[in-house]
Amino acid sequence: QVKLVRIAVTPAKPTIAKGACQDFVATGTFSDGSHQVLTGQVRWHSSAPKVAPIDRHGVATGRSPGVTTIRASLGKVSGHTSLRVAKPKQISLSVVPGSLTLSVGSSAKVAVVAGYSDGTTRNVTRKATLTMAAPAVATVRDHRVTGRSAGTTTLTARVGGATVTATVTVTAPKLVGLQIRPGCVTVKGHASVTLRAIGVLSD
Repeated sequence: QVKLVRIAVTPAKPTIAKGACQDFVATGTFSDGSHQVLTGQVRWHSSAPKVAPIDRHGVATGRSPGVTTIRASLGKVSGHTSLRVAKPKQISLSVVPGSLTLSVGSSAKVAVVAGYSDGTTRNVTRKATLTMAAPAVATVRDHRVTGRSAGTTTLTARVGGATVTATVTVTAPKLVGLQIRPGCVTVKGHASVTLRAIGVLSD
């Protein structure tokens, strides 16, 4: 009588990203040397379902970084392999906003956001090193950009080995109003009085 003697689980020791799926195949070897695909007949099991659960069709899904053992069993015969779920890789870096316009004396905060291979994003502002190409035009401190003089400069953010830049434009203060001093005067006869016009700037 031909008996099942071994089950091989393939592919061997694959690595997937979080959120990705991996199809496994169970192939049985019998006592007469023949082989048969048993994927739909075996019982599938993952030793660490929090890392990657597996369904009855042999499809595992990456849930969190780590390693799990994928086992296929039929009766008393089983076979196994390992599955690694890799940590998501940083694939992008951006400054928010991507360009900034402010007037002399005003300031605004910026954020640095990293994108990862699993489709997620993360605020990495606290890990970022921010530098300004022309500090005479604008300075950056505690992730806040302050306009110093009219002009354009470049803000560079570095996180690990990745860099990204953003354009910073500083505009000159604009005249937004006039104030007359003194505000109230009384003139008698042919007397004269000197009035001062004081410009109010946007900064």
